[in-house]
Amino acid sequence: MELSILQGLQQDIKIFLLSPILCAIFRFLFIYYFAPNRTYKGQEQKWYTCFNYGFWWGMDFNAYVLLFLFLLVTLPSIEIESIHVHSDFIRAILGTLYFFVVYVAFLGKLIFYYHYKDTYNSNLRLGRNADKRNLLDIFFNQNYGWWILLSLPIYTVGIYYFLSWLLGLGTIAVPTVYSKYMYYTYTTVIVITTVVVYYWFRYGGTFKHRNKPEWDTVPEIVKRDMFFAKACIDDLIAFELAIRTKPQEILAHSDEESIQILTPLINVEQDLVGTIWNSMRKKTTGPRIKKPKKIFLIVEESYSQFAFDDIYKDIPIANAGRLIREQSTTISIDNFLAGGLISQPSISSMLNGIYDVNLELNEKAYFWNHQLPTSLGKQISELGYTCSLWYGGSLSWSSLGLFAKGNGFHNVYSGFDITSNDTPHTWLGVYDHLFLEGIKQKLDEKNMDSYEFHYIYTTSNHGPYTIPIGNYGFEKEVLLKELPEYLHKHTEDIGTYAYCDYYLSQFIRYIQETYEDSLVIVTGDHTRRLPMPCQDTNRIQNLREDISTAFYMSHKDFNKDLLNGVRIGTHMNILPTIMELIAPKEYEYISLFPSLFEQQELIVTPYHCLSNSHIGFFKDQRVETLDGSPVYDYNLKEVVALQRAYMEVTGTIVRHHV
Repeated sequence: MELSILQGLQQDIKIFLLSPILCAIFRFLFIYYFAPNRTYKGQEQKWYTCFNYGFWWGMDFNAYVLLFLFLLVTLPSIEIESIHVHSDFIRAILGTLYFFVVYVAFLGKLIFYYHYKDTYNSNLRLGRNADKRNLLDIFFNQNYGWWILLSLPIYTVGIYYFLSWLLGLGTIAVPTVYSKYMYYTYTTVIVITTVVVYYWFRYGGTFKHRNKPEWDTVPEIVKRDMFFAKACIDDLIAFELAIRTKPQEILAHSDEESIQILTPLINVEQDLVGTIWNSMRKKTTGPRIKKPKKIFLIVEESYSQFAFDDIYKDIPIANAGRLIREQSTTISIDNFLAGGLISQPSISSMLNGIYDVNLELNEKAYFWNHQLPTSLGKQISELGYTCSLWYGGSLSWSSLGLFAKGNGFHNVYSGFDITSNDTPHTWLGVYDHLFLEGIKQKLDEKNMDSYEFHYIYTTSNHGPYTIPIGNYGFEKEVLLKELPEYLHKHTEDIGTYAYCDYYLSQFIRYIQETYEDSLVIVTGDHTRRLPMPCQDTNRIQNLREDISTAFYMSHKDFNKDLLNGVRIGTHMNILPTIMELIAPKEYEYISLFPSLFEQQELIVTPYHCLSNSHIGFFKDQRVETLDGSPVYDYNLKEVVALQRAYMEVTGTIVRHHV
C-alpha cells in the first residue's frame, strides 16, 4: 500500500509554506509604501527581527493552513476516492480562498493606516454606525476604490493558477508499505506528527502557549521604531486583535471590582454611584468675566494643533486661524487632548461629561431621554442659557439630534435645515462656509439680548476632500506657487484644511464684531495628519503632533496671563472652565475634571495621557517628551491604573443608570 497520506502532506506543505511568504511580501509592501524611514543600511537587525518576529506571530493563523488542508483533504482522500482524485483542485480552491482573505485584510490595513496611521484597532467597531455613503465616497474618491476592486479578480485568478502550478511540481517519492500493520502505524505517526508540528508553529516555535508572540514581547530593537513594531503584525492578526477588544467588558464588573479599580481616583467606602457623583461636585471661585449674552463652543472637524506650530508657519494651511490666536484677547493651549480618537467618542464624551470609552453612549436610547448630572447642555441651561446645537450634516449621524436633545439642548439644527435644498454638500454635510453662513442668518433673526449657548460642529475638513475649494477662493494654481514642490500632490487636503480654517476664522470675526461680549471657544473633535512641511524623509509626526487637537478661547476682557501659564488641557476641562468664567461665586456644578484655571500635573483619557513634560499613547505603550523625543524607560503603571479608573467611572455609571 502506498503512503498516499505522505504524498498529500507534501502538497499541503507547499501551500502552507507559501502563507508566510505571501504575508512577508505584504509586510514589505506596507513598509515600502508607508514607512517614514525605510533605511536598511545600518538597520539590518531591525529589519531582520521585524520579519522574523512577524513570521512566528503570523503562524497563529498560517499554521491553520497546514492543519485544515491535512484534515479536510489529505486524511479524507485516503478513504474517499473522489476526494483523492480531485485533491489538488480542492487544495487550490481552499488555498485561493485563504489567500484572498489575506489580500483583503492587507488592502483593508492599507486603507485603515492611510486614515488613522495605525494598523487595525478598536475604531473598527465604531464603523457599523458610520455614514456608509461617506465611507464609500472616501473609498472610491480618496483610496482608488475602483482599482482596488479591479485587483481582486486579477489577484484571485493569479493565485489560483499559481497554486495549481505549484501543486503540479514534483514531490518526493513515497515508499510502498506491504504490511497493513506498518501502514496504519506510519499513518498514525504522520497524523500525530502533523498535529504536533501545527501546534509548534502556531505557538511561535514553542509548545508553551504563554510564550506565543504578542505585542508585549515584540523585541525592543523593533519596538523602538513604532512603525516597524506595527508592521511586524500580520494583517489578520491585527484584525483579530481589534475585533477581540471588547469595550463592553467594563459593564460586566461587579461593584466590588469597580471600587477596587476606582481607588487611584476615588476612595469609595459605601454608596458607589453616590460617591462618584459627589467626588465630581465643585464650587466656583469666580466669576472672572461678566456673564456674556452669547457663548459659542465651536468644534471644527479634525482641527489639529500642529497646524499652528512653528514648523508649519510657512505653509498656507492655518494662516487665518493664526491671526485669531494672536489677538491679545485670545488664549490658546498648545497641548490639548480630545476625549476620543475619532469623532463619535469625542463628541459623546464632551456632551455627556464622562468618557464614552467607545461604548457609543450616544446610540443608547437612555441618553436620548435622560441627562447625567455632568451633561453639558443641562448644566449650561441651568445658568439661564437657551442651548442650541448646530451640526453641518444630518442629525441622524450618531443619533446626534436625539442625543443632544436628551443632553439638555433646547434646539438642534442640521446644516440641511438652515440652507436651501440645492446647497452643495459632501456625504457628511454642507460645505463649511455655507453652513456657517446659514448659522449667521439664523442668529441675525434672534434676540441680541437673549442668553444663548451655541454648540457648532462642522464637517468639511474630512476625506475624501472633494470640495471644489477653487470656487471659494483657494485656486490650485495659487496653492502650487505657495507650496514647496514636494507638497504639490497634497493640494487637495492642504487646501481643504486652509479653506475650513479661513471660513471658521471669518465666522469668529463675525461673532466678535456682532456680539462684542461673546465668549468663543474653539477646538477640534480630534486630529488628522498632514504631510510634513519638510523634505527630511526621517522626519515623522511626533506623538504630540499626532494627537494634540487645537484649542483657544476668546473674550474681550481676556488677557494672555488669564490661565497663569497653564500648558495642558483636555475637552473635559471646557465645561468647568465655562463655569469658572461666568457662574456666580460658590455656584455648584459637577465635572469629572477641574477647570483650566487649576494647574494639572497629569491628564488621562482612555487613549492617551499628557503632563507638562510628557505625552503618552496607551495602545502602543509609547511615551515622548513634548518636543518629540522618545522615552523608553517611562513607568506607565500608575498612569494606566488612573486610565482604568476613569474608564471605570463610565462603566459604573452606565451599569447603574442605563
